[in-house]
Amino acid sequence: MYTNIRYSETRHARTGTKTVTVNTPYHPEIVDLFNNLGGQWNSEFSGWTFDPRDLPRVREALIHVFGTDGEDGAELVTAQVRFDADYYEDQQAFFFAGREIARAYGRDTGAKLGPGVTVVEGPAPTGGGSMKNWKTVIRPGTVIEIKDLPRPAIEKALNEYADDKDLTITVTETPANREQLEARRAKLVAELAEIDQQLAEI
Repeated sequence: MYTNIRYSETRHARTGTKTVTVNTPYHPEIVDLFNNLGGQWNSEFSGWTFDPRDLPRVREALIHVFGTDGEDGAELVTAQVRFDADYYEDQQAFFFAGREIARAYGRDTGAKLGPGVTVVEGPAPTGGGSMKNWKTVIRPGTVIEIKDLPRPAIEKALNEYADDKDLTITVTETPANREQLEARRAKLVAELAEIDQQLAEI
């Protein structure tokens, strides 16, 4: 799975304070959301550190941006996206459905594809704009395939781009693998345990 999200707990040796560190792929929106949730960037662990009591909101933010919190067993699909106009981002990577599609580093650098992304038709993403105000650009006629997208992420993109006549999204199913099935099973077991607990208290 290309949207790799990991959690780890640590306890401060002197104060005993517990924190949760979350490692995620980079996305500009998740940076803003994590800052709003009081997250602190931890360069030692290359992740964001939170008060454990904020974890439910952290998970909501992850699902909002990536379509998964990494532990919900979200169904994965493959999507092909056809661009029939210029699409670009100013001085940063181009993101789609929570995934980095391509990243230029200047006007004349070309662009590096994100993990799990393939160009199946048309020109490759590239750099554009000017020397000072460069862009990551996807040209008309480009068809990008994105593997292992959480279904909620692509459904959100389908809604966002529903009225965009220059962008076509085609979704194909990805057979569930053992890791996905085990994650879904663990989630259901946890939900059943919570229901049993609530029933016992009634």
